[in-house]
Amino acid sequence: MKKLLVLFVAMLSMSSIFGQNLISKVDSVATSTGNAISTVYNDTKSTIGTMYNDSKDAVEFLYPEVKSAVIAIAKGIGCGVEHVYTIIVKKFVVDGVADLIYFLILAGVLIYSCIAISKYFKTHERIDWKCLISIIPFIISLTLLLNFNLSEMLICLINPEWKAIEFILETAKSLV
Repeated sequence: MKKLLVLFVAMLSMSSIFGQNLISKVDSVATSTGNAISTVYNDTKSTIGTMYNDSKDAVEFLYPEVKSAVIAIAKGIGCGVEHVYTIIVKKFVVDGVADLIYFLILAGVLIYSCIAISKYFKTHERIDWKCLISIIPFIISLTLLLNFNLSEMLICLINPEWKAIEFILETAKSLV
């Protein structure tokens, strides 16, 4: 029984030593984690402050050029300065819709030409002038579709505000 009691006391003392060691390690990890979090927070705060100051400086630097560009655009389209942005956004929406219609017409001509060519070659074995009636629109529509700027059309349809801002900034650059 004494041996069992001694063994029990020895295990308790060992577990308390390991427990204290574990608690000190947990405290160390918590302290280093807290320091890392505060460092990340301070660095992020500093970065955001720098970005804000830089963007504020850029706006102050670009403001006269952008202002003169907006005034020039307003004079060019014959409206008030307060309506320029709205009009430009609507212009790019209309451009996007027009490009979409143009794209759909070209795609329709290309598909129709492919169908007509395949039907022609099912019944005929050689190329003659009747086949050229289908081949010429195929070549023209394919060439135009390959040169079509699909990304510009999608930007005009999805985010015309970006195109309006880009247009105003390009106008400002051209005035400088």
